Amino acid sequence: MSSILSSATRDVRLRQFLALGASIGLISGCSDEEVALSDFSPRLACSTDADCPLGFECGFNSCGEKARPENLTSAYVEIIPPAGVPYARSQLISAIGAASTIVLPEAQVFERVIVLNAVGESIAARVTVAGDGRLPGLEIEPSVLVLPELPGRLTLSPGRYRAHVVPLDPSTPGMLVRQWDVSSSGPRLEKQFILPGEFPRLEGEVTSRASREQKRAGVRVRAYAVESGLASTEAVSDELGRFEIVLPKTDETTFLVKAAPRDAAGPTWGYEQVVVLAEGDERRLDIPLDDSLPETRGAVRLRVLGLGANGPEPVLGARVTLTASIAPEFKVLRVEGTTSNDGTVVSPETDELVEVLAARYLIEVRTSLRSEFRSANELVNLSSVHSDMIADAQVLLAKRVLVESRVLRGGQAIADAQVELESEAGDVLSDHTAADGGLRLALDPGRWRMKIFGDGLPIELRVVEVPDVESTVLDPVELARPIEFGGVIVGGRGEPISGATIGVYAVVEGRTAILGQARSADGGAFRMLLADRAP
Repeated sequence: MSSILSSATRDVRLRQFLALGASIGLISGCSDEEVALSDFSPRLACSTDADCPLGFECGFNSCGEKARPENLTSAYVEIIPPAGVPYARSQLISAIGAASTIVLPEAQVFERVIVLNAVGESIAARVTVAGDGRLPGLEIEPSVLVLPELPGRLTLSPGRYRAHVVPLDPSTPGMLVRQWDVSSSGPRLEKQFILPGEFPRLEGEVTSRASREQKRAGVRVRAYAVESGLASTEAVSDELGRFEIVLPKTDETTFLVKAAPRDAAGPTWGYEQVVVLAEGDERRLDIPLDDSLPETRGAVRLRVLGLGANGPEPVLGARVTLTASIAPEFKVLRVEGTTSNDGTVVSPETDELVEVLAARYLIEVRTSLRSEFRSANELVNLSSVHSDMIADAQVLLAKRVLVESRVLRGGQAIADAQVELESEAGDVLSDHTAADGGLRLALDPGRWRMKIFGDGLPIELRVVEVPDVESTVLDPVELARPIEFGGVIVGGRGEPISGATIGVYAVVEGRTAILGQARSADGGAFRMLLADRAP
């Protein structure tokens, strides 16, 4: 029997589908609540795609809309099992739209996690484990504090990991362990992390930049591995300017070296330099530190003003950072403050004018997201600063862009939807839609990550571009239809896992964002609503 239906048969099928759709709310004109529930109602039965109307396909013996490139067909899923089961946090990629049975692999339990020094003595340390290939921001397992009298415990799913081992004794640097492969099942094991007998070292001298013959004592020096963030020990230069720090044991070669006077009173020049310290090279670094002369230190009356309708007006409560770095490898000075009622930048500790050294500064102003004025970066010349005078300067802020848009579903306004917007700097603004689905916000120009959610609304993610204009009307945000993602969580032995937390995630512009979350019930079943749109 041919599986190709005649046009008349297709018309009958289509009328049957439309009748079914109207009864369950798939057809426009139904309420929001009906639309939200429609995906969980029975669909038209089928055995092949030919049994379904145009634009639909047969899957799991029921007709569903054909997947389009913008549909959500797969996503990252993370499962966190409850305590007391022999399973651990796992991440995987799962198909979306069909019922799924997710089988958790048996975890490897390390009942005793200990850290040993080179002579085999147990020492106190903190061990932090991260899974390779995991979602950005969701790589790290809970850290474990390991004590000689109280070993730590780790439960890990199969996979490859890296571990940061950081002794609590500040005289011993940390260690990076890569490519630690953990297998499933097996006996409960002891895991030993053994520190090396020798760590790499970095030595050098701190001198005055003006005269290399003038040695600088009392300068703190420390280095940080750029990728892992592991720190060296800290050293203070002696009367001859000499220092030696012990670097962490890692295969990394790029380090950020920082130096600053230990007992400085007021603003002083520091040093920051990214250096490559390849294994086998002579690890020596001489640090030329600028002299912080008293006569070049003084207060600055820096005002932050917004360009309002009636002229400049004070901007209250802005966070301000002044950074001087004319020669990045030599000079570094950062001063932070907040703006007072008249827009003047003051120290958060003393409420007095901030003090700086004579130089040119990059001034970063971060206004409240509720302010009508933009955040901004501006170069300001404060080279005239002197100890016997107060320098004056100002930063003028333009108004934010007035952005209008609407949130719709099926062409109908969505009222009281929650909307979160995250800037590229990581600031988050929250608002909700009006009765007509409208949004009216004042935003800085640039890219914003938008998250829309609410009662009966699955989380939907968008990226919007705000142009550098006075005002703009963005295209309406048309929400995708809700679809069900559900299934059963079982263990590797076939037993259902109740009480597990299931999260569905997407990576948007390098950041991980959640699309939905649920907990497994008795029998391991879970169910959640997702927006049928790939972020």
